[in-house]
Amino acid sequence: MDLKTVEHPIGVFRCELPFVMLVGIVTTLPIAQVIILCDNTVNVTIPSVLMLTAEDAILVGVGFGLVVAYYKIYIYSNQIYGYNFWGKYHHLAWSDVERISPIGLLGVKYIRVYSRRNTKVMWIPLFLKDLDRFVNLVCLYAGPDNALVQYFKNIGMVPDVNEGRESKGK
Repeated sequence: MDLKTVEHPIGVFRCELPFVMLVGIVTTLPIAQVIILCDNTVNVTIPSVLMLTAEDAILVGVGFGLVVAYYKIYIYSNQIYGYNFWGKYHHLAWSDVERISPIGLLGVKYIRVYSRRNTKVMWIPLFLKDLDRFVNLVCLYAGPDNALVQYFKNIGMVPDVNEGRESKGK
């Protein structure tokens, strides 16, 4: 079956917009302050620096938030559809997931999903709305041996079914 023939996703996930905007604002505050203080055309007083910094941070935070909110992760029964670091979308069959690599970018956590078949790397934010449902759908459709499922188990997002069975038998 061709990966692109699936018509309807089982789940569509976008980032938590308030979280993304907050990160955008907080990360731009120091940068905006440095730029303002280095600009000779600005009358440097504490209130003017604070006002210009706040304006810049809010604009960048809102812009960053809107861009990130646009990008979604799609779950299908046979694949995941997401984007790379540059925002380019691609399909990745569950059977092609080779390994997972967590990464923090400006204090925001992502996982990079590597493919067995090509060099495309999918970036999945760990600040998705309804992350628990996302993890459950991945576990349901990807299969227990999938590297993504194993990653979620290793970080404690998926309860180990065997733990419950062992405790009942004792």
